[in-house]
Amino acid sequence: MVNIIHQPHDKLFRTSMSDIRVASDFFKGHLPTALLSKLDLTTLSLQISTFIDEAYQSTEADLLYSVIVGDSLAYLYILCEHQSEIDKYMAFRLLVYIVRAIELHRKKHPNDPLPLIYPLVVYSGEKCWNAPRDIYGLFGEEENLAREVMFKPYQLIDLARLDEQEIRQHPWAGLLEFTLKYRSVVCNVEAFCDVFLPWLKNIEQQQGESYCKTVLNYAINVLDINDENIFVQKIQEHLTGNLRGEAMTLAQRFEQKGIEKGIEKGIEKGIEKEKIIIAERLLSEGYDLALITKITELPLETLIALKKKLH
Repeated sequence: MVNIIHQPHDKLFRTSMSDIRVASDFFKGHLPTALLSKLDLTTLSLQISTFIDEAYQSTEADLLYSVIVGDSLAYLYILCEHQSEIDKYMAFRLLVYIVRAIELHRKKHPNDPLPLIYPLVVYSGEKCWNAPRDIYGLFGEEENLAREVMFKPYQLIDLARLDEQEIRQHPWAGLLEFTLKYRSVVCNVEAFCDVFLPWLKNIEQQQGESYCKTVLNYAINVLDINDENIFVQKIQEHLTGNLRGEAMTLAQRFEQKGIEKGIEKGIEKGIEKEKIIIAERLLSEGYDLALITKITELPLETLIALKKKLH
């Protein structure tokens, strides 16, 4: 009686390609010459990983091999397609699997550059393969535009170094950009307010009250306003109506922030005082300064001053 092999294609593929002699010969026969010339196939090693989604595990098998290229680690990724129907989104799924493989490498080697990964698809179906071979073919009528803009160096909008005049060319988005630009800067509150508050008022008058309240709330709670009194005065000077009322209500947050800062300082002072008490006791008992520094985390200079005070 002949035993029925469960998923025979998968078993044949995995078992055969797990033999490094078979895998090495396979790559010699199918990799581009330019790539093959840079690989040290004597370092070829099978990785115990799979990146296939559960929905495709009955119709696909994948293998990942590491290999040395130059002074770096690279990977060869093979996806063996068993199903009779051709998946036109194969290029997209390959991209997903490659990203997963890169993430796996990054977790193992967090300080290394990202690895080169070369994908191959093995297909043995009867139908002629007609799915797009790269991701761009999946964008339909926008394929040419996708080739022009997708997977290029990303555009960086560096707000801290963006010219304010350029920001002001776009009043709605510019208000957001201007506010974020100053989020990590100690504001010259008067100069900031003379730009920020009239800008808010202008947007409010264009039926942007809800947007203005959101930005104003952020500014009061996050920006490092170095003179709260001037900020409140400027609110009264520049804003009117609902937005002014909202601003004055939010400005009460300054008082709460002051209370919170006071509490933090009080806690810090209390901890510092406790450390000094401990240090004085240890000094009086003749403990070594280095040990006391380690215990209390007080600077050596502070301990020397305390020691002189005790004597």
